[in-house]
Amino acid sequence: MNRRDRTPEEAAIENRGKGIVKQVKGNVKEAWGDLTDNPKTEIEGKVDRAAGRVQEGFGNAIDPNRRRR
Repeated sequence: MNRRDRTPEEAAIENRGKGIVKQVKGNVKEAWGDLTDNPKTEIEGKVDRAAGRVQEGFGNAIDPNRRRR
């Protein structure tokens, strides 16, 4: 299935899922950087977590079934 064939619900679910995965990856990277005393890896982890939060939020924003406040 290509991207044009997806329903808005499927696109929202995909973005939320990918965002959560990025957040987990960022948490692991950040912890690894802290454990190995590597500030570059720790910062990369923080960036990954932030990107994941943005992508998850985008998935929530485009989901037609979520209530808007």
